[in-house]
Amino acid sequence: MIRKFGINTSQFRDPLLYGNREPNPELRSLRPFIAQHVRSTKRVKRQLRDARRQFERAYVEYMLEITGGNRREVSKRLGISLSSLKEKIRY
Repeated sequence: MIRKFGINTSQFRDPLLYGNREPNPELRSLRPFIAQHVRSTKRVKRQLRDARRQFERAYVEYMLEITGGNRREVSKRLGISLSSLKEKIRY
């Protein structure tokens, strides 16, 4: 039994991995909540990633308009490599 922050961490172990001991029934009731939280966290991360990509693409397009389509100049101004710029344009 490992105690950290006053919590018996052996209660959180998966019985399939750590033997036949059943976890605390109160913790078992939290599994659906934890699963829902993990799903919603993944959804938020995906939304943030997509929003960042949209912003980066719009900004790169704006910079390309300013520089007359000169990719090398845009990459220099943004401080990224030319291959990274091409990657951002592609997505």
